[in-house]
Amino acid sequence: MNLRTLAALALLGCLAMIGQAAPVSPPVTTSLRERQAVEMQWERLDALMKSIPQEPGATWSASPDYRFWLEYTQRLVFSEGVQLWDQISKDDGRRWQWLEFVSAYPNRPQFSSLDSLWRARAGEKGNSMADQAGRLDWERQLAAFKAECIASAIAPGELRAQLRCEALNERIRPYYQGAKPAAECDWVAVGREAAAIAADFPEYAENELRNLITITLRASKRHGPKDQPATLLALWAASPNAMVRKVASSEHHLADARVNPLTMSFTAVDGREVDLAKLRGKVVLIVFWAATWCGACKVQEPLMKEVYSKYHAQGFEIIGIACEMKEKDRQYLIDYVKEHAMPWPQFFDGRGMKNEFTQRYGFSSIPQYFLLGPDGLMIAHTGGSGGLKHLEAVVRKHLGLAPAASGDESKVLGVP
Repeated sequence: MNLRTLAALALLGCLAMIGQAAPVSPPVTTSLRERQAVEMQWERLDALMKSIPQEPGATWSASPDYRFWLEYTQRLVFSEGVQLWDQISKDDGRRWQWLEFVSAYPNRPQFSSLDSLWRARAGEKGNSMADQAGRLDWERQLAAFKAECIASAIAPGELRAQLRCEALNERIRPYYQGAKPAAECDWVAVGREAAAIAADFPEYAENELRNLITITLRASKRHGPKDQPATLLALWAASPNAMVRKVASSEHHLADARVNPLTMSFTAVDGREVDLAKLRGKVVLIVFWAATWCGACKVQEPLMKEVYSKYHAQGFEIIGIACEMKEKDRQYLIDYVKEHAMPWPQFFDGRGMKNEFTQRYGFSSIPQYFLLGPDGLMIAHTGGSGGLKHLEAVVRKHLGLAPAASGDESKVLGVP
């Protein structure tokens, strides 16, 4: 049965269930009839959750039928779960299964007006109005369920850790996104709270915690006292959580690369041997990227090719660290760099963001860029789609060439 047929059947089921809401949260059921009713309601809820595709086809996901069905089904999954929450035992894992599902981004309603979405199915034009009241009510109830999960000693540890990280991230988001002055946030206190989560869940190694650590460290470098990053790194280096210790260690690797020549050697995907020690005297750009899944990584390809073609003969080198996810991506990478005229060597091991070099430097996102001077020391570490701004000016400077334009001598890689 294809996705379109499944979605159509689910839509009919959704419409048939309108008006069949269960009574509001009675006590945990005890009689056989009540337990059977709960089991039937859970089966219906489980079927609804399984009907929501995590990666629908682009054509189908853009259709008015799909948008209406998805919005309605997501809301129905939430309301049915709310009704079941207090009817099943607190040690029943299905409570947390449902909460984890509705907390995940792909399963959250957009709170577009169902009426306008329904009219769009019939071909009527008009803007889709937002159901703001529905959104606020959904957020209020979901927050209450998350708080109960965090406080529960029997909820799955990984889910509790994830929700604690999300809650802390929501508190600091206004500071690191600029809605509030970042200097007003106590980043050491944030770091201690992240360390407490890591200590309570020493096996937890997901990106929610890693991102908290890196955001906190980055903000403290930019907005805190000069000694604050060292305080945070010392705190995390003593963590019982191996991932947090590794992030702290990676920061030491990054700092060390500014005072000691960076070391890196491997056999490239095309068979070339790469060893940074043999590139002393050259300016080297190391690019952490992916051909198969990182759109932002490709933004700077034209610039890299232009600068490489101009200055390669004068001592400019590029090395790619391709963070492809699977061994089967090897040939795709080989074909991609050939088709896009990217002649520099590429590291590949099919381990994605878990390859030895991204792990060494604690990266949780790409693109990332290292620029090394002729002495092998790191000149700059930048990231993001704008991370190579002023590349040509900086390369010229470190190759010992005269500035191409007035002011180029003071430009910094990646800085507007």
